[in-house]
Amino acid sequence: YRILKPDGSLMWVRDQKSIVYDVNGKAIQMGGIASDITEKKLLEEQLQLKNYALDNSANAIGMADFEGNTIYVNNSFVEFWGFDSKKEVLNKHFSEFSTKGNIQQKIFDANVKGEVYIGEDESVREDGSVFNFIVSASIVMHLEKPLCFMAVFTDITDRKQQENIRKENEANLLKLNNEKDKFFSIISHDLRSPFNGMMGLLDILVNDYDDFSDEERMKIIQSSHSSAVKAYNLLTDLLAWARLQTNKIEIKQENINLRDIIDENISLFISEAENKEISIQNKLTQNIQVKLDVNSLTTIIRNLLINAIKFTPNGGHIELSSVEKNKQIELSITDTGVGMSDDTIDKLFRLDENISLPGTNNEKGTGLGLTICNDLITLNGWKLNIESEIDKGSVFRILLPISYS
Repeated sequence: YRILKPDGSLMWVRDQKSIVYDVNGKAIQMGGIASDITEKKLLEEQLQLKNYALDNSANAIGMADFEGNTIYVNNSFVEFWGFDSKKEVLNKHFSEFSTKGNIQQKIFDANVKGEVYIGEDESVREDGSVFNFIVSASIVMHLEKPLCFMAVFTDITDRKQQENIRKENEANLLKLNNEKDKFFSIISHDLRSPFNGMMGLLDILVNDYDDFSDEERMKIIQSSHSSAVKAYNLLTDLLAWARLQTNKIEIKQENINLRDIIDENISLFISEAENKEISIQNKLTQNIQVKLDVNSLTTIIRNLLINAIKFTPNGGHIELSSVEKNKQIELSITDTGVGMSDDTIDKLFRLDENISLPGTNNEKGTGLGLTICNDLITLNGWKLNIESEIDKGSVFRILLPISYS
């Protein structure tokens, strides 16, 4: 029991008493011994407090002997690793607590050198969920003798998730900012250039019409028309890209003849191909029925043809063909152009990284068309594969759904 001393301090006392009897068995007095056990009780209280603090710590705490077998875990450790009770954990070897970075050996190596190990890692609970943690591990010493290993784990899963979200957001913001810069660069330079050329030629006709022959005037008109077509195509791409970024592209499925769509698009570029003496051949059979969004497919074929013509040298060849694969149509656009490296292919559909190169006749471009192709293919759930080799040309393969109706 506790007693209050005159100075106001508390003292723990163990009181042992006994009765003294006479020869007749009559109790005649009581004697006893009172012992001051204050220090012992304080040590017991401290030990109980430490045990309580360890067992109810928010951090997961585990101890292992020098063979690596678990000899103590607190409640948080059981919960941390997803077990139901301490019995499931005790006597397990620490190697059974798998981690992505295999920190068990790192902890052992550091501790045998007398160092404290501190590090981050990732592991999987019994239910299969993934979590992240920081661990601090060291050897417990008593009177300069090592007793066991002790490791303290702090759950940082939420923090890591927030870090990953922040990094992803930063990457997206950087990408959007680069795309915005590219977009405005296209508007301020690439879109103005064809208009400047067209207006300059038309200005010559307006002011000096009579100074030119009919043949010269026709050349000026044809050049103006070419500039107008380039401006229109670029403006169409810009509007398509803007609608894709704001999710305002409407996908309308309809049954069409694939060869007819290919023929229509080839006819748009016959003049450009003839200027470079490039032959374009449509090898698709007459009746290939597909069910898809015509506007998406037309935009994709148009931009892939523009790209093929741009990077195919004079006298080259472009071929469009198809083959049925696994209930799908694989549409291929093959050219005998300059080809691409793997690094170029990786950056081909990223507007923020795609640096448009001049064509074989120094044709200019923005790189926007191929970005739109990739976005439309993704939006429609189609697939695109690219094969290319430097100086040997490229093949763009698009997998399209077959229509059986």
